Formats: sequence, C-alpha cells, structure tokens
Amino acid sequence: MKVEDSETVVQPQTGPVPMLIAAGIEKAFERTRALRAADLDVYSGEVIGLLGANGAGKSTLSKIISGHVTRDAGAITLNGRPLHLRSAREAIHHGITMVMQETSLAPDLSVLENIFLAELGRPGFLSHRELKRRAEEILARLGQRETLPLDRVVRLLSAAQRQLVEIAKALALNSALIIFDEPTASLSPPEVERLFQVMTTLKRSGHTLVFVSHRLEEVFAITDRVTVMREGRTVAKSLATASLGQAELIRLMVGQEMKPVFANRPDRSVGRSSGAMVLEVRNLRSEPAVRDVTFRVHRGEILGLGGLVGAGRSETVEAIFGLRPRQHGELYVDGKPYAPRQAADAIRAGIGFVAEDRRVQGIVPDFSVRENLLLGHLAASRRFGLGYSQRKQKSDELIEKLGLPAQRLDTNLLNFSGGDAAENHHRALAFT
Repeated sequence: MKVEDSETVVQPQTGPVPMLIAAGIEKAFERTRALRAADLDVYSGEVIGLLGANGAGKSTLSKIISGHVTRDAGAITLNGRPLHLRSAREAIHHGITMVMQETSLAPDLSVLENIFLAELGRPGFLSHRELKRRAEEILARLGQRETLPLDRVVRLLSAAQRQLVEIAKALALNSALIIFDEPTASLSPPEVERLFQVMTTLKRSGHTLVFVSHRLEEVFAITDRVTVMREGRTVAKSLATASLGQAELIRLMVGQEMKPVFANRPDRSVGRSSGAMVLEVRNLRSEPAVRDVTFRVHRGEILGLGGLVGAGRSETVEAIFGLRPRQHGELYVDGKPYAPRQAADAIRAGIGFVAEDRRVQGIVPDFSVRENLLLGHLAASRRFGLGYSQRKQKSDELIEKLGLPAQRLDTNLLNFSGGDAAENHHRALAFT
C-alpha cells in the first residue's frame, strides 16, 4: 500500500456491505473548512477505528453522524436508507449515540439522573427503583458500581468519572451504533483495559462501535478496521487492522515518513539534576485528597506525577497553582518562599497550568484564540488598562513560531477540535 498524495484514498478489499455509509461529507465553520469530502464506512458488529492527528476532522465527522452537527454537503445512509439528521435526538431514535470527548452532562444532576437523561423528558411515570436497578447493572458492567455512587452530584466528580458517566449514559440507550470520541483521554491504564473489556462485550452482543483516537497502541488493541483522516479528508478507508503496521498508520496520518524517535535522543542520565532547583514542595497537605506530598523539580527536568484516578495528582498541582487551599506545607520557587492564595499569584510567579478539564479551568470556549491568548496576560499584569497593544508583537511572534494560521486568530474556540483547543491552551501559557 502506498500513499501518493493527500487526495489518494486507500480502499479496502471487497467484503460485507456496511450498515452505515458516509460519503463526500463537507463542513465549514466560518472561514475554516473542517471536512473536505470525508468518507466513512461502518460495518455491523465490528469496532471501527477513526484515526487522525489533532484537527484532522475526526470529531466533526462523528458529530455529523450522531446528529450534533449538520453537514454542508454529502450523503449518509443507514441500512440502505438515506439518513437526514437534524438533532442528536433524531440520531438516538435511529439507534446512534456518541460518547463525547468533552462531556455533555448536567452538572447539578446526580449520576443516576444523568445516565437516564434522555428518558427524563419522555411522558409517563418513571420508576426510581427500576432506574436505579438498571443503572447498577450498567455500572457493574463498567466495573464502577462501588466507586461511582448513583446519588452523587456530577459536578463533584473527576474528569475520568464524568467520562464513565457518559459511557454509562450511552449504554442505557442500548444503541445499535455507539461512537466513542477519545474515551480514554482521562482514564488510567486499568480503566482503559476495563473499558476495552466492555467494548468487547458490546461487540459480542451485537453492537457496532466507532472508536475515535490517535493512540495507535489502543487502535491495534481494540479495532477490526481503521479509517484514517488528514486535514479534513479521508486518506485510507476501512482497512483491516491486522494487515497494518504502526509505521504505515503513522505515514497515513501525517503524510510522510517519520524518523526513529530515539535516533538522536540525548542521554538524559547525564546531568539529570545538575540544573538549579526551580520548584520545591515540602509536606504539602490540601484536604481531603492531598495529605503529605514532597518533591523537587530542577531546571530542564520533566517530573511525572503518577497514580490511579483519585490518588490526588490533579489536586496536588491545583494546590500548587493556588486553586485549592493548603492546610500545611511549604512551597519554594527559585529558592524563594511561595504561598499562592489564587491562580493570579501563580501566574505572576511564572507558573503555568494545563488543566485536566480545560473547558472549566483552561479556556473560555466562547472567546476567540486571540482573546484566550490574552487571558494569561490580564492575570499577570498589574497595570491600569488592558495593554493589548503592548503584547501584539509577542503574540505575532508566538503564533508564527508555533505554526498557528494567522487567519484563525479571531476564530471562536468552539470551532476547534478538542486537541486543537488544548494546543491553544498551551500557547496561551507560553504567552504569559
């Protein structure tokens, strides 16, 4: 198999007839073309992998198939019949649901109410006891019956737990086709393995699954076929996963050969801690999740905080960034005492924070890229006025350095993919 150019679409061998066919799908958001004649075939009883780099169009195509977004052009057929979806409710009626990358739960409702959110709007009497019984069965299949209380308010859950509620909500609808949009992004390795077990069970019971991801090891572990997208186009369609290699998939995703990752990698064992100490944390306590955390970070190092969901990793960095109160412990930045009372104190000290839930803590979705870039500047500055003109040169230099198209600076972040939104959050941190 050979990729000639970005217009080439690698076709599968002849086989069964797809249950769903999306052909020539196009979609534009303002001046941004998200999809350019994208195609996807979904085969009944299989797990179909939809791959591509950030911004390739995977999520947009998935949202069109699940009724969350209307297409500009193209055609979709389901079991041989044309499908014209105007809403997600219509898609649910046709047996199609989507587990979103950015969860769409009601934060002030309980886990139980969110799982059966689609049924709450139906006429007639609902038995709380029956809903609870069904919810317990679903959570038992997910292995979360003990760790995910049904009466807990969703806003109190972690990002990983909210993702599991999304999956449970999709299972409650008993849909024939379930689209999983980056479902493992907030899950620990044991939870990913458990999710794959659930997906395998669903497949064996007759469900059809679309697994959207860019993690190749997961794609090889769970999918039967893969479709690859690049820059809004489909460049390879319905290829048997077993017939592909990792290097081949990477070439399809990026459009060129990739050099070995470790070919010219420097020896990090030399001078690992020779740099000056940048951050020191001593006996940090921030109840209830953080009890006694101590570590040091030297200049030029990358320190990893490991642990399962609920171990206190996110809560630790939130306390360091001034988002959580500290009951005990000492913090030092460049050897000087550091005691943040709010996030603005951390930003002024030169600390950035890439949050686990970027929509809540990282970006303002209704703002443009330019406005989000300037948010950090507003927090760091103590001067009167906004001072935007003083930051324009640095903003232009940063945009050029990081390769963001200048014409998208004033585009609303709601029109970006989840990966692109996270990338713009990182850029905003570099801007402060």
